[in-house]
Amino acid sequence: MKKEVLAKSRNRLKRKLRRKIQPQVITIILTVIVILFLGFLLNWKISKTYDNQNENLPETAETFYSCKTDSDCIKVRTTCCQCSMGGNEECLSVEGASYYGDKLKKECQNLTLCPAVFNCKIKSCKCVKGRCTKELE
Repeated sequence: MKKEVLAKSRNRLKRKLRRKIQPQVITIILTVIVILFLGFLLNWKISKTYDNQNENLPETAETFYSCKTDSDCIKVRTTCCQCSMGGNEECLSVEGASYYGDKLKKECQNLTLCPAVFNCKIKSCKCVKGRCTKELE
């Protein structure tokens, strides 16, 4: 008799605990979804800001692409995020690489959020008719 009463009591306690835990689990799951969604929106806004950066190059930007041999062309990250984390890359001359190195040091100090999207498309850089061009994978 005592065993049956104890078993019933345990079952009641288990049911009560399940009822209390379920709303907490749902709240945690919803919170995680909201945080991920907000992170995605923030990153999308940031990436849109940096997508049009080639339009704002200085007047000497044409020299960023000039070359004489294939060794003059370098694959350079042009956004705060690496291409393996959703950023962009470009084939540029040494001068262009230096410009972007300085630019990214200034602009990307506080940016830490990058999407986990593989965006590396450039296989190698070549000099074609005096201009650095990319060879896609």
